[in-house]
Amino acid sequence: MQAAARGLGGPRRDPSGGQAAGARRKLAWPGARAESELAPEIAFLAAQECAPDVLRQAEAAARRDGVSAEQALLGDGLLDEDAYYRALARHLRLPFYRGEIPVAPSVEAGPAIACGVAPLAPNRAGLRVIAAPRAVAIRYLLDRAEAGALPAGLSIASPRMLSEKVRAEAGARIAAAAADALARRDPALCARSGLSLRQGVAIVAFGLTAAAVAAVAPGGLAFALSAALWALFATAIVVRNLAVAAAGVAPPSRPLDDSELPIYTIIAPLRGEARIVARLVRRLDALDYPALGSKLTKAERLDFPAIKPTSGMACDSGIC
Repeated sequence: MQAAARGLGGPRRDPSGGQAAGARRKLAWPGARAESELAPEIAFLAAQECAPDVLRQAEAAARRDGVSAEQALLGDGLLDEDAYYRALARHLRLPFYRGEIPVAPSVEAGPAIACGVAPLAPNRAGLRVIAAPRAVAIRYLLDRAEAGALPAGLSIASPRMLSEKVRAEAGARIAAAAADALARRDPALCARSGLSLRQGVAIVAFGLTAAAVAAVAPGGLAFALSAALWALFATAIVVRNLAVAAAGVAPPSRPLDDSELPIYTIIAPLRGEARIVARLVRRLDALDYPALGSKLTKAERLDFPAIKPTSGMACDSGIC
């Protein structure tokens, strides 16, 4: 599973997203194209000294796996993410964002990273927004640039850079939300305030009862503790079932387009398990999820890296 990294120069680096092969669904992108025609999101690279065979390989992978062409280009490691977005910025005649201007303190981390758009703090360059477009958003910007109607104050960033800057700016708020959300929503469910009076009384009463039982019948204490633990376990099961029943049926949500689904990388470390490799590959290949990256050929499936001597090092030989 090796691919040559050519185009726009520079050594190949792993892209920010990867994904196990195995998709069965195909994504219908707007506007049918001839087999020899490149998708707009990579076609502009032809004028920027990107090797034609790399673009054709990405186009073929996109058609096969049902993803956008730039996702195939980056996901297969054919071009570095920074190089692609730098070339996109150059084609759009927009500044390429390198992290020199801080993100606005008011940024909302979740929506910004998901949408690939974040506001910038006031700056002398007059830039207001950074965008790390993907798929259809790239086509939209290309169309706007051709019409001479790109928004003012826009700069292009790679998704990795946008995510890093947003998380750095909103890190304290992200941590505070994770730590304090429960206390704000329902203080009674949070242990931060310590034991309530009723809880303290119950603990003291339990301790006195246990001491009395141990003094009268030592064997009875073990039986009582065992019964109490079983009762606690049964109560937990009942509470969980009641919670599920109380939640009711989740409201229907809009089906996500394949291009909107998150990107995952599946790593399966192996050590001394050669007999299950073929079955494992079949199971991974059967996953119904849009694939980024080339599927294994029959020959490649038999050419796995040597198994390392430790389970920790097995990650180096994992299936990715």
